[in-house]
Amino acid sequence: MTELNQRRFLVFVLVLTFAIYARSIQNGFVNFDDPAILIDNGPVLDFDFVKLFQKPLAHDYVPLTLLSFAVENRLFGLTPSIYHFDNLALHLINCLLVFWLLIVLTQNNFNVSALTALLFAIHPLHVESVAWVTERKDVLSCLFYLLTCINYLRYLDTSNRKNYYSALGFAILAILSKSMAMTIPFVLLLFDYLRGRKLNEIKLIEKVPFFALSIVFITIGWPLQHVMAEADPTLSLINGLYFFEALCFYLSRSILPIGLSVLYENSATRLGFLGYLLGVLVLMWIFRAINKPHPERKHLVFGILFFLIGGAPVWQIIRFKTLYSYADRYFYIPSIGLLLCYALLVTHFKPIPKKIIIISIAVLFSFLSFDRVGVWQNTGTLWADVISKYPESQGAHRDLGIFLLRHGENQGAKIHLEKAIKINPKLYDAHNALGNVYLNLGQLEKALEEFHLASENNDFAEPVGSEAYIYTKAGEFSKAIELFKKAISINPKLAYLHLHLCVALYLSKDPHGALPECEEAVRLEPDMVKGHQTLGSIYHEFGREDESKRELLMVDRITARVMSTSGPGLLY
Repeated sequence: MTELNQRRFLVFVLVLTFAIYARSIQNGFVNFDDPAILIDNGPVLDFDFVKLFQKPLAHDYVPLTLLSFAVENRLFGLTPSIYHFDNLALHLINCLLVFWLLIVLTQNNFNVSALTALLFAIHPLHVESVAWVTERKDVLSCLFYLLTCINYLRYLDTSNRKNYYSALGFAILAILSKSMAMTIPFVLLLFDYLRGRKLNEIKLIEKVPFFALSIVFITIGWPLQHVMAEADPTLSLINGLYFFEALCFYLSRSILPIGLSVLYENSATRLGFLGYLLGVLVLMWIFRAINKPHPERKHLVFGILFFLIGGAPVWQIIRFKTLYSYADRYFYIPSIGLLLCYALLVTHFKPIPKKIIIISIAVLFSFLSFDRVGVWQNTGTLWADVISKYPESQGAHRDLGIFLLRHGENQGAKIHLEKAIKINPKLYDAHNALGNVYLNLGQLEKALEEFHLASENNDFAEPVGSEAYIYTKAGEFSKAIELFKKAISINPKLAYLHLHLCVALYLSKDPHGALPECEEAVRLEPDMVKGHQTLGSIYHEFGREDESKRELLMVDRITARVMSTSGPGLLY
């Protein structure tokens, strides 16, 4: 293939990938981690640089990813298309970097490098990492991971220390983007193996900074995660079975990526005979090639080890009970090694079968990925997809019910929330949401029952406040005030609780008690229009006209600002 045709092929890969993912730019946010990571994340919204680096969110320490969100929010606000476009842009860059890495790795084997890049670009298992805003972690970490590998290989080939230090710098950025990148030092040892470098004291000392970096994030970052409290560090037969199952899952789905889901319920994750069979057959295919005098034997060994090492943090060799057994997003970086193996094997087929296989895979993967991108349109489409595959998924029914509730579809929300509670009666956030459905439908007794169940044996302020709200509507102000104070004691930072307590106190003829609660509400949430209106009314009753006018002017300013800056709705 001429150099011009090579360039045309790379352009084709990028155009095809963009065409597959372009519809993701119109997608919204979803209520699966997007609120915690971005939409409701104070340090991101306030651009609090220190707090971004202080603590993990959603069981991961990803300060550089959060910083990227903070920059986008400062420049563009919470406009979903911006975040989706940037994820796609990062994925396109990663496709080029995969190609570049393999050109260096295989010493200019264009066919293998291009085919691996194509498979990486369009593989359906990668859709989750690109089309889900929260998984900026994957695409950003992968970018720096690949740059680390490329610079280290350049260092091996040229002995230029600048490449070594560049690799170390990019490794830091990769791990700050997602802690799964802590496997980098082990991958660097694979590059040494591939280049025929013998392991000695000097080579080990060379890796010390990389291992130290990983150890720092293991000892400091991981203990901050909630899941660590539920880790079982014992290596046992059961752990081996979890590892084998995860391995078969990725191997089988890498060849036949159907039945994909954002959530694989533990009760529904048994692969079945065909899943295990396909996984074992793929593994045997690779190892059979390794044991034969294959011209690319070393690269095959490298590829399968890259896959195994890259995914080691999530292979469940050490069992984490609260982590998913496997997820599509876990495949993003490790897949490079496995896809390299496939490319090496396919490129040695005879010309006609090879072309048929490559074209068939490209068409199938493109169609499946395009369809999968549509699943991420919003929260409703996402959880409906899970339910279509796992009808007994309590989390999917709960989250779809909450989504429908927020969009005023009370009857649909009721169906899914009741289903979630039937599956798990102790799903307290589902009880709380169902209480709000009954409240909207005017069924106050049922609403009270659900709110009581939601708050039973739990420190949840919201259902207690909702109970209090119902008693306020019923004119039972003393009971309402008691419950509002209880809810505030659980979470004093919820502005609306202070406002509702203010209203209950005011209606019970205690305006002096109501005033400080209303002031606290607007202090906690300065843009609360209802709070400023109520506060203005109370100031007026007390004859404090200047302060009353100030609050009413504040209402006008907030309203005008919201009207001038309102953009597309947040679809989550």
